[in-house]
Amino acid sequence: MNAADLRDEVIAAKERVMRALMAVGPEIAGVLVDICCELKGLEEAEKENGWPQRAGKVVLQIGLTRLARHYGLIREEQTEMHPVRKMRHWGSDDYRPTLDAWRNKRNG
Repeated sequence: MNAADLRDEVIAAKERVMRALMAVGPEIAGVLVDICCELKGLEEAEKENGWPQRAGKVVLQIGLTRLARHYGLIREEQTEMHPVRKMRHWGSDDYRPTLDAWRNKRNG
């Protein structure tokens, strides 16, 4: 790889990072850069931003969720506001529990 190719790769990488940070939003991008790129700890990021304890964890979770959505790792409807959860059970597909069965199990 020559210098021109390397320069093109670096510019392309920078553009990808900038698109991802724009997708996350300016409110969250700084925290992602601090924690994921500059390897600052959550406590340090909280202090620098004037946040209460454990707020950094919540902001980081929001930022990582937005990044996952940007990269197509989760669907739009699988976010904090609209989680997609399927009913899980050990029965067959047509299995439906009854209220009587639940009462018997609870009282028995």
